[in-house]
Amino acid sequence: MQNNNFLRAEWIRSLILVIEAWWKLAWAAVRIRIPFGRQTLVQRAMSTGAMTRPARRVDPIQTVSLVKAVDYSRRFHAKGMYCLEQSLALVWMLRRRGLAATLQIGCRRDGAEFRFHAWVAGWDGRPLESSDIENRFAPFASLSC
Repeated sequence: MQNNNFLRAEWIRSLILVIEAWWKLAWAAVRIRIPFGRQTLVQRAMSTGAMTRPARRVDPIQTVSLVKAVDYSRRFHAKGMYCLEQSLALVWMLRRRGLAATLQIGCRRDGAEFRFHAWVAGWDGRPLESSDIENRFAPFASLSC
């Protein structure tokens, strides 16, 4: 019986994370389309500041559950969410919990075109989602606010 209550509590926690991620994705989609304040928004996300709690090292278990919540929420949006919206939502969720995270934006050349990608880096500067990103995209330098 106690195990069943534990599973129910974990399911409720996961559902709350998914709902929070869904709202953060919607907020990111709106915010990056508003022309005024966009530069400040990206600068704050790319810097190490603007956290609601003191920074601490990234907890791998909590990070994985947040990444999964954002990914799961992305699938249930009416609008397709791009990497920038996903990364902003994840940065906001991590920082709200006091976990160090920064937005990284990178570029690579694909023939005559340039491809851009956004991802989230942890306290050590490594990407949280996939380690292959660093090999495919050269990150831009951090911006100071």
